[in-house]
Order: sequence, then structure tokens, then C-alpha cells
Amino acid sequence: MNEKAFQAKLKLFIKILKREQKFLVLDDGESLNGIVPQKEDFLPIFEKYTGEIGDKTKMLIQEIQELQETNLLLTQQALAYQKKMMDTIQHSLEKQENTYVDQHRTQSQPKREDIPAAIVDQSF
Repeated sequence: MNEKAFQAKLKLFIKILKREQKFLVLDDGESLNGIVPQKEDFLPIFEKYTGEIGDKTKMLIQEIQELQETNLLLTQQALAYQKKMMDTIQHSLEKQENTYVDQHRTQSQPKREDIPAAIVDQSF
């Protein structure tokens, strides 16, 4: 593959990265699933290229690196947000569960350790 053909592949990869960035910003996980295989298809091309690397090619590679870094940051941000949401929901559910259990016990039955063993019928 000559440098012009390699540059064309780099440009296609840049388009994919820009689409990935758009999907990350829109939080469109379903569309992101289709991007990963497309990116993987380019790996052998990048690994096997042994031709010349001129200034234009270097600029395209630099753009790819910057897009990859931005997309990684967006991904990390989205994951951190999702983790925070899950932690908040879990904390809220635990709080509701404890509130329900405490209210239920005080209204209908005492805690098990509050029942003296002497009044429990053990004649079974």
C-alpha cells in the first residue's frame, strides 16, 4: 500500500472516530456498539503499513491521536456518571428498605431479640 492509499484509510478512520465522538456526546450506546468492530477492522492496516510517512500522514495520525484521547475522556466521563447514578440509586434503595423494615417492625411486631425466650411456646 502506498502513502496515498494509507492516508485515505486514515481519513476513513477519522470519520469513524468523529461519529464515535458524536455518539458519546449523545449517550447513544446502541450506535457505539457498531463503531467498535469498524475500528477493529483498521488495526491490521495500521500495524502492517511499512511505507513512508510524510508530513500529511503525520498530521492525520496526530488528529487520530487527539480524537482517540477525547473519545477516551468522554467514555470515562460517561462511565463515572453511570457509576454515580448507580451508587445513588443503590443508596436510595437501601435507605428505603431500612425505613420500611424499621416502620414494619415497630408497627406490627417487635424485633426477634426483644421477645423473651420464656414466653415462646417451645412444646413442639
